[in-house]
Amino acid sequence: MIRNLRDIGGMTGANGRKIKKGFFFRSAVLDKLDDEDIKWIRDNNINLVLDLRTPTEERLRPDIKVEGVTDINYYLQDENARKGLTVKGLRALILSAQTEEERLALVPDMKQLYAEMITNDFSRKRFAEVIKTIVNHKDGAVLIHCTSGKDRTGMTAALICTILGVSREDIFDDYLRSLEHAEWESAIMRESFIDEGASEALADKLKSFFALDREYLETFFKAMEDNYGTTDNYIKEVIGLSDSDIEEFRNRVLENE
Repeated sequence: MIRNLRDIGGMTGANGRKIKKGFFFRSAVLDKLDDEDIKWIRDNNINLVLDLRTPTEERLRPDIKVEGVTDINYYLQDENARKGLTVKGLRALILSAQTEEERLALVPDMKQLYAEMITNDFSRKRFAEVIKTIVNHKDGAVLIHCTSGKDRTGMTAALICTILGVSREDIFDDYLRSLEHAEWESAIMRESFIDEGASEALADKLKSFFALDREYLETFFKAMEDNYGTTDNYIKEVIGLSDSDIEEFRNRVLENE
């Protein structure tokens, strides 16, 4: 079963033109594909998978590879520069701390992680590569995923939709479609930390790390606008897309008027 899976097709882009169905899919990790899932991937002409997880995440839960599908690990975060980017690593890091104050301080700030996709040199360069790979994919469909399919995947989908002219409010609506999956996952994580001896306060803070909040994506766009003035400036200066690149992408991916 592929969790948190959806096609962004059908969303309204520039000039009222809808995104074509069957071009761009998003999901959670692909480590438990069954025969039905593999058939679905082939039936939807998906020939490129972009895995946004760190190398350690990919090694611990590798994607099941599908013949004829290129699967690229385009990790967006430098795990050598930040500890605790995997669930296992975060658990070990926090539970090894000596005091409750230290443990609470070690829980990553999700708003900061979203902002770092724009402000961190490593993430900014990798993110630009991912976006350009999607924009330049002209034959077949693309599926992107991280672990839960909500944060790194959510930011990537949000920027692709921005380039296609989708309204900010519609982008938030799509982002929050992952809320049910996030609530299910965060509740499981909270209980697992309680079982390992975490306090209620620590478990609640950890639950927020695995949860989903509109403010996280707002922080992502705010970092873009604070540092580059507008999202359009960011797309041109950092991603490296010209007006003609954007027009060609829209004409290829949006339905005709």
